[in-house]
Amino acid sequence: MRLTELANLSRSSRQTVLAALVVIVAVAMYRWTISPQLTYLKAMQQYRPVIENAHRQTFTLQASLQTRRRLFEQLQQQLEALSPRFYSLNESGDLERQIMTMATAAGCSVTSMAIRHGPGPGQQKDLDQPVRRLDLDLVVVATYDSIVSLVKALQAHERGVYITSLSIGPSGADGSALQCRLAIAVYIRQQEGILYG
Repeated sequence: MRLTELANLSRSSRQTVLAALVVIVAVAMYRWTISPQLTYLKAMQQYRPVIENAHRQTFTLQASLQTRRRLFEQLQQQLEALSPRFYSLNESGDLERQIMTMATAAGCSVTSMAIRHGPGPGQQKDLDQPVRRLDLDLVVVATYDSIVSLVKALQAHERGVYITSLSIGPSGADGSALQCRLAIAVYIRQQEGILYG
């Protein structure tokens, strides 16, 4: 409608046309501004529980991560405290000589010594572990006092030498000497610097 036609209309018709234009503009503004906002608010109300649940799960995961980090740090400190008790790979090569020396110093005669390669019963088979157990079977002939001295020397060794089994019996027909079978375990760091990596 042109302005000349609008001017020719009666006053009430002009007001009606003007009111219609105002309504059209109001509806357009509502659709362009208010309606998207209402849709957004409605969507927010529907997804609010999902968002709150995700927030709670994030908080729970963060708390769990902190707990696990503290546990890891405690385990690392324990491993560092045990580090002096482990043999390094270089030192493990000298293990047989060290035990032979301890046995001789205690007055024992070594009749056999064998290192068992591979995991024993109840041991991990994964060689990627940072620390590996090495088992050694030792048979000595000596007096009771010499065997006690050897056991004390093994237990007092600066590295962790653990006697896992011990059996004593007579060594000959006269019974003047005893034969002692010892199963010994030591722990070896598979690679240097594992505790601080």
